[in-house]
Amino acid sequence: MPRPSNRAARRRQILEALERVMARSGVGSATVEAVAQEAELAPGLVHHHFRNKEELFAELARDLQGRFREASQGRDLEGRLDAALALRGEAGMRTARAWVGLFAQALRSPALLEQLRRGVRSELRRVERSLEEAGLDRGEAERGAAGLVAFVLGALVFGALLPRTRVGFAAPTARRLARALLNQRAETPSATTENGPR
Repeated sequence: MPRPSNRAARRRQILEALERVMARSGVGSATVEAVAQEAELAPGLVHHHFRNKEELFAELARDLQGRFREASQGRDLEGRLDAALALRGEAGMRTARAWVGLFAQALRSPALLEQLRRGVRSELRRVERSLEEAGLDRGEAERGAAGLVAFVLGALVFGALLPRTRVGFAAPTARRLARALLNQRAETPSATTENGPR
């Protein structure tokens, strides 16, 4: 009987090592050699599972996106915000720093940039739908979704840059922002908009 493959477990080990290296030392330090050392593997074994660093970053982005989808599955808007921001403990801080590192790396990698853009656009559409289902008109939902997603991304950067920031610090404020947006539907439209009179 053939022995089961440990390919998936080895890839997971490498991705976790990449996330730790990025969280501790930044994306610039995330070389194949540093990741191999962190994973306690030979660099050749990392190359056996990932062709190059670009593939490693792309797979980490898919992994983080998958974890977020799993954590936010079936949750309302406030629950989705919690899944994005209420990252718990040291693992949560590593995740936040890994996201920030991936966004920084994407500025040098058109393929990774497009991958992350697709993910952000997808989340924007989900938040827009939530706001529309709650009664906001299309324009309000688009603006509200853009603001909430921008808040989440900014909170991740803020948390990554200030290591003493308490993990999950932004989640309560994000929930209040979401509630304020949802309460807009009960208000009467004003005679002006951000760009002046209607």
